[in-house]
Amino acid sequence: MIRTLRAVYRFFAFIVLTSIYLLPMMIHALFRKDEMGYILKMRMRWAHRCIPALGVRMDVSEPPRSGGPYIFIGNHRSYFDPIAVLHYVPVMPVAKAEVGRWPFIGFAARVSGVLFVKRESAQSRRNALEGIEHMLQKGHSILIYPEGTTHIDPQVRAFRPGAFRVAARLGVPVVPLAIEYSRWSDAWIGKDTFLPHFYRTFGRKRIYLKMRFGEPVMSDDPRVLLETSQSWINEQLAGLQGEFGLSDATLNPNH
Repeated sequence: MIRTLRAVYRFFAFIVLTSIYLLPMMIHALFRKDEMGYILKMRMRWAHRCIPALGVRMDVSEPPRSGGPYIFIGNHRSYFDPIAVLHYVPVMPVAKAEVGRWPFIGFAARVSGVLFVKRESAQSRRNALEGIEHMLQKGHSILIYPEGTTHIDPQVRAFRPGAFRVAARLGVPVVPLAIEYSRWSDAWIGKDTFLPHFYRTFGRKRIYLKMRFGEPVMSDDPRVLLETSQSWINEQLAGLQGEFGLSDATLNPNH
């Protein structure tokens, strides 16, 4: 009973907080669509309020604070991942197109300038890369999950190369980041739907995660950027899983 009440309270807190910050972003987008600085600040403030309201406790290393823009490259566990990142750095996330169709959340994501990509469409991928390049040239950092999906594999899956090609061509530093949760079941995978996963995860008293930011990596070779990021993230994931006591023995893909 307590778990249900907690999950319901946090769900409505999430909706209310999102609505409060969404309204000024909508007004801003209406009149100053190309000026994203205000949107980025409001999204960070929203993340600052949402994270404690959802009962999340984070252990995070210091991200780079100057010298950007950057392309932040992360492994992907859950829809919550970008919220955790937004708490620390003002970034433009890239999300799969399905997120844009989610009730309320999809609308909020579109208003706040999230870039969407239909990964099975070559044209959509090209459009997304053009959007990434445009934002970088305007001085805005990008957050992308090049695995293309969430999962609970202990190591990263194969990275798609598009963002690394943009970084190499524009001379933009890539910042790898690794995120891990204290339970495998916190991952949003397979046939999970939003509300059951939200109840399972945010109905608990506390949700713990650890996130590590790497040093910026620069190269004119996209393969070097990709392999360096992949290797660093895998190394960090192994360490974080050890700290949480996660192993293959505790892995249950069916939760």
